[in-house]
Amino acid sequence: MYLRSQIRDRELDIPRTVVVHIPELDMKIVREVVPPSPESEGETVWDVRDAIVNIIKESGHSLEQWDHAPIGVGWRKGWRLEWVLDDTPNVDDAMLVGCQLIAQSHELEIRSILHVQEDVYTKDGNILKVT
Repeated sequence: MYLRSQIRDRELDIPRTVVVHIPELDMKIVREVVPPSPESEGETVWDVRDAIVNIIKESGHSLEQWDHAPIGVGWRKGWRLEWVLDDTPNVDDAMLVGCQLIAQSHELEIRSILHVQEDVYTKDGNILKVT
C-alpha cells in the first residue's frame, strides 16, 4: 500500500495512489502515484491534472466550462482549498509527493477557475489590471 522514500533525510511512507476529486462532475478518480526516484523528482500536480483531464475527455464526459476557463489544481482540507499556482516560484509546492499526500490530510481537487477576476474597478471608474 505504501512505498518507502527518502525525502530530506527522512524515511517516509508514500501512498501508492492519490484520490483526485472533480467536483464539477461529482466524480473521484484513483490514480497511481509515480514516486520520486534518483532519476526523477516525480510527478507534479500539473502532470496529474493533465492525465485526469485526458481520462475524462476519452471517457466521453464533457464540461463546457472547461473549454472556456483554465483548469486549476488545489489541495482540499475540509472547506478550504489551497490552490497550487502554475507559476509558483517554488517547484516543491507543485510536486505531487509532498506533505499533503504523505499525511493524507488533504484531497487533490481539479476544477475550473471561473471566479478569477481579471480587472478591478475603482470607485471613480478607473481599471486596475491584474498582472
